[in-house]
Order: sequence, then C-alpha cells, then structure tokens
Amino acid sequence: MSRQAALALVVGACLAAPAAGAGLEITPILRPSLDGFEPPVAALLTERLERLEELLASPEATAERAAAELGRLGKLYLVYSLPEAAESCFVNAARLAPGEFEWTYLLGTVRQERRDLEGARSALLAARELAPEAPAVGLRLAQLEFELGDLAAAEELYLGVLEAPGFAAAASYGLGRIAAARGDLPLAIERFERALADQPEASQVRYQLGIALRRTGDLERAREQLADRGSGQLSFPDPVLEGLGEGAPGVEVYLSAGRVARTQGDFETAIAAFRKVVEAQPDEPDHRAVLGATLLESGRVEESVAVYRETLARHPGDAAALYNLALGLVELGEVEEAKAHLQRLVELVPDHVDGRVNLATLCEQSGDLARAEALLAEAIALDPYQPGLRVHRASVLTSIGRATEARRDLRAVLDEDPGNAEALVVLGAANEALGSPGDALAAWQAVLELGAGAETEARARFFLGRSYLQRGQPAAAVDHLRAAAAVLPDSSQLRLLLAGALGAVRDFDGAVAQYSAVLERDPADENASFGKAISLLLAGREAEARAHLERSLEAAPASLPLRHLLARLLATAVEPSVRDGARALELAREVFERAQTLTHAETLAMAHAELGQFDAALEWQGRIIELARAGGQSARLPELEARRTQFERREPVRAPWREGH
Repeated sequence: MSRQAALALVVGACLAAPAAGAGLEITPILRPSLDGFEPPVAALLTERLERLEELLASPEATAERAAAELGRLGKLYLVYSLPEAAESCFVNAARLAPGEFEWTYLLGTVRQERRDLEGARSALLAARELAPEAPAVGLRLAQLEFELGDLAAAEELYLGVLEAPGFAAAASYGLGRIAAARGDLPLAIERFERALADQPEASQVRYQLGIALRRTGDLERAREQLADRGSGQLSFPDPVLEGLGEGAPGVEVYLSAGRVARTQGDFETAIAAFRKVVEAQPDEPDHRAVLGATLLESGRVEESVAVYRETLARHPGDAAALYNLALGLVELGEVEEAKAHLQRLVELVPDHVDGRVNLATLCEQSGDLARAEALLAEAIALDPYQPGLRVHRASVLTSIGRATEARRDLRAVLDEDPGNAEALVVLGAANEALGSPGDALAAWQAVLELGAGAETEARARFFLGRSYLQRGQPAAAVDHLRAAAAVLPDSSQLRLLLAGALGAVRDFDGAVAQYSAVLERDPADENASFGKAISLLLAGREAEARAHLERSLEAAPASLPLRHLLARLLATAVEPSVRDGARALELAREVFERAQTLTHAETLAMAHAELGQFDAALEWQGRIIELARAGGQSARLPELEARRTQFERREPVRAPWREGH
C-alpha cells in the first residue's frame, strides 16, 4: 500500500474539539499511518504528536504556543512526504497565529503541490499580505495565476519579482510561457533565452524554447535545444522550504561498508549501512537513491517506495526519485499514482525519454491512446534512433485508426533492420487493420520463421490465432493460441481468446479450464464468468453451471447477463435437481424490468411454462412474436412460432443453449 493510501483519516479526540481549558478551536488533525517508516522516524512523529496533544489539553496553552507546535509538526509531516497531514496542521497554525507568515505560506505551498490551485491561491494571497516583499510568494502566485488562466495577473506578478536576486530565471521562464500562450513567439524565445542565460542547465526551459523555435520554423535551433540533455531544474531562493531539513557529516565509513556488502550480495548489511548514511545526512538525495535502489534490488519494493517518497519530501523536483518512485508504484499496482509522478517528471524534465515512454505505456494500458501516442512522438523527437520507440508508437497508431501511418513507419524500420521481429508483429496488425489479411498473416508467419524471442513469437501466435478464428478456422487458431498461452500464461486476453476457439471446436471442457484460469486471476471478470457458465452448459454440466452462476452473482449481484442466464437455466435445465421454476420466474421478472428485450421476454415465457402456467407463457410468446414482426426480425419468426406451438402442446423448454438460444 502506498504511503498516501495508508493515510488514516482518523481524528484524535483532543484535536477534534476545543482544547480543555484553553478555548482554542482546533479543526481535525489527520493522523497518518506510520507503517513503513523507520522506527526512529515513527518514534519522532509519535512523540511530536503526543507533545501537541499534551499542550492542547493544558489550561496554559496559548494560541501562539499551539500554532508553533502545530507548525513544527506540520513541517515534520512535510519532510516525510505526508502532505495531507501537514496541511491539516498548517490550517490550524495559520488560524491560531494569523500574523505568522511561515504557516500561511507553507499552507499555500502544500496546497499548490497537491494541485488544490484555488486553495493555494487563497493561502498565498494571505501570505503576501503578511510579507508583501517576499519574492517567493509572488513567484508562486504567478505560477498559480498562469495555471488558472489569468495571464494578465500572472504577467504582473512575474514582472514584480524579475529583478529580485535569484529570481530572474524563473520569472523570465514564466513570462516566456505567457508570451507563447499569447502567440508572441519572438518575445517568448527572447524570455526563454534570458532564463537560460541565468540557469543554462534548466532543461524545462530548453524544451519550451525548442518548441517555440519549431513553431517559428527554426528547426535546426529547435533540434539543438530539444537534444540538449540534462536534468537541471529552475531554482529560486525559498528560505522557508530550504530550512525544512539539515544534514550531518561523517558517513563515508557507512557508504563504503554498504557498497562492499551490496557487491557481495549481502543486501541486509548493505541496507542497514545505507540507512545509517541517510540518518546522518537526511537531506542528501544521492544517499536515499542508493538506499532505494538497494531495497528495490533486494525485492523490498514497498520500503524502496517509502525512501523515494522521503527524497521527494525534501527535494520535490528530484528527477531520479520521481522516476524510481513511479517504477516502484507500478510494481505495487498503484498505477494512477505512478502516472501522476511520471507526468510531473516529464513536466520538470521535458527531455526525459524514459519518463515519457513509461508514462505512455501506462496511458496505453488505461485506454488513453491519444495521450500515449503524443508522448511516444515526443520521445522519438528527443531520441530518433531508437527503433523500439518507433515500433511502440506504430502499435498505438494502429489502435487509434492511423494504420497507414503506422505501416509507413514500420516499413522504414524494417528497411533498416529486416529481422526486427517486433516490427513484423506490429506490421501484421497494421496490415490487418487496413484490410490486407494475407499480408498480415505473412508478417506474423515471418516472425515464427525468424526464430525470435519466446514472448515476441507468442505475440505473433496470438495475432495468428485471432486471425484464424475470425476466418472461421478455429482448429488452426487453437494450435497457435495454445502455444502462445504456454509462454504467456498470465494473459487474460489470450486465455479468453483461446477459450472462444476451444468452444468453436466444441472442446467445452477445455474452454471451461481457460475461463477458470482467468477467474483465478480476476474473480470479478464478468466476461469470463459468463463464458464459463455457457461452456459448462454446452458440456452438459448443468449442476456445476448453476453453482458457478450463484457464486458469481454473490461477487457481482448487479450483473444483468449473469442473472438472466441463471434465470434461463433454472427454467430450462434438463436435470430436474437443477430446475427451480419459482426462482426462475422471480429472476426473469427482475431482469425484464431492468431491460425489456425480446430475449428477456422469452425467458419469462419459459419460466411460466416450467411452472405449468402455459396460458401466461402463450400470452408472452404472442407478444414476443408481434414485437419481432414489428421490429423487422422476420428471420426469427419460424423459431418463435415453433415455440408457441410447443407451449400449446403444454411442453416446457429444455436446454435451449444446445440450439444456440
């Protein structure tokens, strides 16, 4: 679980109400979970919180003392990457000591970091009233106004701090972005160049300058700026934030011991040594980086994530920490938070290729294909000599309907490297999308002939299997899909396709096994649950089908397809022990009320027939026939008339799934 997800939104009793005898109004203070923190840190945070509680419970507590203690605790929370808890402290500190600049300013910076732009603006405006000459406040307000779309207000604020010592680069960069937003590219370029003159390592400025130059047609200079690597960030003096943590000397002996132990594979000793280094110099990001990397290497991903969080608490713009934290979060399954960190990384370091590629991959997995394609295009512009990036983008292009463009790019890659198996896999998909199934099959077959890596070959077999299934050749599909599943056993998409192919060759027991494998990984997969039920019915395993459907509905009670299938099974099973006409009718009525379709109406008629209520069944069947005729479904009329004749003979329906109904 992430540190943020573990934040316990629990309010302490003494903090939720006025402090005893003091008359101080305290709004709830968030108590964070300290799981995953080093014992000394957890002990420190606990001790400071207890000290605050004692003070607030004391009759001698004053607003000034309470505000100071709240502010100190908030700063600690901020240092250890607990921004929500920090904010709750600063809210109270600023209220109790409205004339104290530090707490109001920190409240604004925390809200800005958490993307609460309006809340940040309110706090920073209050801080500016307390310290109108503080340039850091003016700069942060300018950034907020720009993000909120008030370019005139942002420009005025940036101009107000432009001449302050140490602020020229950040202010010029902001003014450049305003000029670019207004379409004044020459002025934007001039201001970006002024920012680079003060801070030439600031990569984000080079990126914006490159984009502006590209828009003016100066492609050569644009390429120079976009290709200039580095992770330097714009900086400006901020005494309040710079004072959050202090280092300590004397760590060389621990660093040496840790490196030796890590080389020897003794991770426990190495981690213990690197922790001592971090404790001695907590504000040095390189020390935390080596600790985080060692934890990750040893498989202790959650601890590694905690270390990188602490790094970012002290150095919010540390590119390596943002990147490595995102990788750890992906491994923990916390994809949305990982995306947020990668998004911040590519904003801070516009030429970070790997950050863009990883963010593109996560966007692709979540279905945001347009964003994924844009990120990959940017990565290719930064590093045009990585064929893997071009192949990846071509895959996304195919998925968003730009297969012609994808095929052109893939052919260029294959001209340079005819044996690029990944490019052939994606070329097959592009050919298929463009209506050239023969060319698609040829590309995927070429992958198998190349003797590519096992996973690449499995992907080619997946596409071959899908293509053969679509062409009505399920036996050939099964062969390819079985081989692919042996290499990629965790792919639910592959197993679902294989299950469908097995069903098409009437290997229903085999299909059940594949659907079951999918459900082991994701019990909530409704498609797999439905497919397994149908396969069990077609295999003649009605009792198992009923038990499976009832279990599935316990997990997904709102599922209309599963409820309907259970209703039909209870009304029409061959095995008497499986049938339950009364429950079938109850379920069928409920399903029909939710979705009044012909299919659902048919199940109602079948349930009435199972109960011997043939007059009701005939009444429903008559309605169904009229609706089918009115709806232009004439092809179904012979089947529906035959069902009415069956009801007239007072015969219930049995196993309609065997007839494909």
